[in-house]
Amino acid sequence: MSHFDRREAILAVAGNLRHGAPAGEVEKLADAFLASGEVMRIAETPRGPRFTTRRIWLLEQEALAVAARMQADGGRAVVAPAVVGRLLAEHPSLKDDQRAMVERLLSGAHGLEVVIGEAGSGKTYATVVAAAGWAAVDYELVVAAPTWRAANVLRAEGLDAGTVAGLLARMDARDEEGLPPLPPRSVLLVDEAGMVDSASLARLVDHAERSEAKLVLVGDPAQLGEIEAGGLFAAIARRNEAIHLDEVIRHRYDLDREAAKLIREGRGAEALDRYVREGRVVIAADHEARREAIVADWWEARRKCEDALMIARANSERAHLNERARELLRSEGRLGSEEIEVGGRRFATGEEVITRVNDQSARIYNRERWTVEAVDAERRRMTLAGVDAERRVEVDAAYLSRTNPADGAPAVEPGYAATIYQAQGATLDSAFVMADPGMDRQDFYVAASRTREETFFYATPEVGFDRVEFAPAEPPAEALEHIARAAERDGSQAAAHDAALREQLAQLSTPDLYARRHEIGAEANAESAAEREHDDLSRSLGYARTAVEKAAARAEKLGEEPPFWSRAARADWRREAQNIAAAADHAEENLRQREAELAEVAQVGHVARAELAVVDQAIEERLAARMAVVRTDPPSYITTELGERPTDPGRRQTWESAAREIEGWRMEQGVGDHDSALGPRPEAAADRTSRQFAEQAVQRARRQLGLEQVRARERAIEMGPEL
Repeated sequence: MSHFDRREAILAVAGNLRHGAPAGEVEKLADAFLASGEVMRIAETPRGPRFTTRRIWLLEQEALAVAARMQADGGRAVVAPAVVGRLLAEHPSLKDDQRAMVERLLSGAHGLEVVIGEAGSGKTYATVVAAAGWAAVDYELVVAAPTWRAANVLRAEGLDAGTVAGLLARMDARDEEGLPPLPPRSVLLVDEAGMVDSASLARLVDHAERSEAKLVLVGDPAQLGEIEAGGLFAAIARRNEAIHLDEVIRHRYDLDREAAKLIREGRGAEALDRYVREGRVVIAADHEARREAIVADWWEARRKCEDALMIARANSERAHLNERARELLRSEGRLGSEEIEVGGRRFATGEEVITRVNDQSARIYNRERWTVEAVDAERRRMTLAGVDAERRVEVDAAYLSRTNPADGAPAVEPGYAATIYQAQGATLDSAFVMADPGMDRQDFYVAASRTREETFFYATPEVGFDRVEFAPAEPPAEALEHIARAAERDGSQAAAHDAALREQLAQLSTPDLYARRHEIGAEANAESAAEREHDDLSRSLGYARTAVEKAAARAEKLGEEPPFWSRAARADWRREAQNIAAAADHAEENLRQREAELAEVAQVGHVARAELAVVDQAIEERLAARMAVVRTDPPSYITTELGERPTDPGRRQTWESAAREIEGWRMEQGVGDHDSALGPRPEAAADRTSRQFAEQAVQRARRQLGLEQVRARERAIEMGPEL
């Protein structure tokens, strides 16, 4: 973790004591660590102080400074407009956001670019198109991903991708030899950058800057992130105008597309309501009944020849599901008679498995899914057919005897069910997800965004809820409150610098927090305007450099004046030489002008935008906390406008959306009137416009909930019959 409190430090110390120790001794060791010069306090919270190590703090500080310099350095890896236009014309299937991504990456506006691609938005395809643009003008593309599985996705698309660890080792070796870490005219592209730990990402940033390479970081902070100390990718993204791919094309149904987006935005309760309304949520009486339901539905999908996968957060539940699935296949005669034992489990022909050990020479990677096509127990060999990629491999006894160096997992595991981490990066037909209160927003988002077809969730009611009062087909709202809370809990890592800022802002009252947002809003807008101006000039500078390079290439191609040509040929050569010299002079003059203009532009700042992002996150967290109270015990001003919280999922979603508008307005304006939902009309014109939007949202909800008709009937009764 990038930052921690005393409790987390104690757990870390205990985890590193191989033979254990008394609790008092563990606490003393943890306190000694916290008091050492290697640790610094970054914030005070209601739960006590939070700390980070000086190494992480300085590492983040330097990496953010380098990233800011690179982002302001225009003109790297520029591709001429004609080449970009031709490339886009050759790929008419690109969506608008993909086209914008390709154009910006190739325009050379920044030395560092961040691409945030939502799951299923087509970022890999757009990346491949951009790669073709760089290759067309002889830039060398260096591609890396945090895992071989992620790298293999890119390799399947024709990109020579490797792992971040391998690339860092090669760059370190070049550095030790006194060479630039990357070759000249390089573009370093890092996919799934959100999964790269902060220390490794900081090294990538540093190597790219010293090599004068363009750095492109592609990832999604909303998905599962780093296992080690992380948060740097999200911090860099907050401080830059990232490229966004948000039009999801993976899902067939609007429900899956819209619900996944709601989860991503922190509105998991609304997403869950949508799933419930469409019959995508099963509430079982207990854990045993839930396992039976999820395996039965998975089996039905398998019988339809769907690529279906059960997903669970806990390894123990994954093991239960895998065992039940295998028993079912065995009883149906789907498995071969000859078996081979790996890691204490037996496997036969027809099994679905997940490989857990990398073998680059055989093109086998951790967390890939396969079907067992053949088993040779005597020679301890298995033939595997790829599920994630179309290929066939044979694994021998040497491979099957290996274990994963990180967690000790055997080389092959059952693959009917997977953990959420194992499922990240997979594309499925159907997913059957075991929803638990221990999950967080990132878990739910990854699980909900895997499928082309449908995603189903399986839950048990909150502990203490009377199970006799509900049926799975029509669960009451209260039965899923614990799952809704989990789907809105942010479990992502934050950089220590962002955590320190977040805790400082947490000390502000809500009115002061909004006041701070208003103060830095103008600064953030000025930063964005300066960046747009800088982008335009950088793009022009890139084109000017390209023109100079072209003139030099023409001169090199023309060569020296030949001594034995005819008079006419010599005259032609001299005219061409003069034209080239004039073009070169013009290009160099234009380049000097662009460089001078860019030098006069104020340095682009990122501090205000970074703080604004953290402020918005703090406001969103407070609104989510208020909404949790409103769902449980709606205040009178809510029920006066919207009635009691409905039990029907569709009506409940309408009710909650309107209640969220009301609470958001009350927070922003500091409304304390308990008799009026929106309070008095504000004096400022901008505030009156915002209030009007809130009023319209409430009116729409009332109509959809049928409350306007009720009010009309009540008025008619009060007026009595006309005489």
